[in-house]
Amino acid sequence: MDEERIVTRIASSSSDEIYEVVIAFDSKDILASCTCQAGKFRRWCKHKKEAVERLGDKARSTSMWELLREIDRIDGAIGELKKERKNLARQLVDSCAYPGEL
Repeated sequence: MDEERIVTRIASSSSDEIYEVVIAFDSKDILASCTCQAGKFRRWCKHKKEAVERLGDKARSTSMWELLREIDRIDGAIGELKKERKNLARQLVDSCAYPGEL
């Protein structure tokens, strides 16, 4: 199958910025670029994810789709672990007794 390229624009969720996302895919791979800050560093950003999800069945037919879903799952788990770590650190600070407080 020949490579197919799709160019789309995705609005930022936190500002008035509009990012250009280019998705190229064939039967094996999905390649994506985005003009957002994360995309400039070749990171997998939410704009790339949204663009790939818009492709629907075309994207799902590639071997990369499962990897992308796994990355998304891991990113979610990392976010939850960061929240848990922050809560535990707060509990630790709250439970410490200082000499002047006894």
